[in-house]
Amino acid sequence: WEQTKENHLRGTEHITKKFMASNYNKTGSIYSILGNHEGYPCNNFNFEGNTHDWILNETARLWKPWMTEEAYLEYKRTGSYSMLHPGTKLRIIGINPLTYSNQNSFNWKNGTNKMNLLGWLNTTLANCEKNEEAVLMLNHFPLNHNDVMKEFGIRYTALMERYSNIIRGQFVGHTHQDLSLIHI
Repeated sequence: WEQTKENHLRGTEHITKKFMASNYNKTGSIYSILGNHEGYPCNNFNFEGNTHDWILNETARLWKPWMTEEAYLEYKRTGSYSMLHPGTKLRIIGINPLTYSNQNSFNWKNGTNKMNLLGWLNTTLANCEKNEEAVLMLNHFPLNHNDVMKEFGIRYTALMERYSNIIRGQFVGHTHQDLSLIHI
């Protein structure tokens, strides 16, 4: 394990530069979100103090061209963001996966609502409903995955059910597999 902050960031920088240079960057929109390997050490993200600022500052710097100013500032502060897709009433909401990962040992001490993510998400979704916006959610972990802290999964699912009238889809990674889940 030769982990360093620099090595963890190098992969994200490489992929971001590839997207920046691609034709897709000129014709479409790109929305990014942290995974569980960006933290250092791997899977860890300390919310107390400013020990996590390096990854949020660096990824915010890399992804700023794809974000509104408001989304950029929120992301830099929390690792989560919300922004309208240009020219539409479609809101993209990306949430910081390390706030609810049971792989993140910093979550074991004080539970799963770091940075008031669930309160922020509830307020954001309520505003979307009021403004008649549709929503796409970006996460890293599928909610039924064993890496999601159970309490968070229950509370998050309640929010998804409450706002199912405006949430059009959720896009996740982590499993490295094609996977479709239908929540009824």
